[in-house]
Amino acid sequence: MNELDKFKDLWTIEKNNYFIEILDDEYIIMTKNNMMLLIEDDDIYIKLVRAMLENNVKVVKHDSQTGDEIIISSYEALRDFDSIPRKDVNVKILWETDMSITKQLLNLKKICEQLSQIPTAQLFKMINKEDKEWVFAKMGYKQAMKLLDKAQAEGVKLEIEVQQ
Repeated sequence: MNELDKFKDLWTIEKNNYFIEILDDEYIIMTKNNMMLLIEDDDIYIKLVRAMLENNVKVVKHDSQTGDEIIISSYEALRDFDSIPRKDVNVKILWETDMSITKQLLNLKKICEQLSQIPTAQLFKMINKEDKEWVFAKMGYKQAMKLLDKAQAEGVKLEIEVQQ
């Protein structure tokens, strides 16, 4: 049995009772009474949203200025949905050769809350000084992008690595 079979009504018989709302790159399955449909398994939820988009369930977004509802084509929504990684990504620092690793670690601790709790000496033991990069975190894509923006402001060179 296909894991989506029990949800098939969402894009067949009950298609007019559900829609997908896009909020800040999050795709939320909603009922026409504006109740959210929650699925605990993230992988199934991702597959479910994708199946609904492929079967032309209504997709809405709200204009950030006016709040007006905008209908998005399923094709456009599916293209955008597929362009954003839905699983955790690795975040790595690319060591600059013209700055000490200690200084780069201190800058990294400024921008990454997870690392700010760990003593610098302990972090220094965790890295291999021979490597040109260090994967220091695994997190959601949106969170990683925010960290990337902070890093650029601090002069830290980070890269996001999408897992296949």
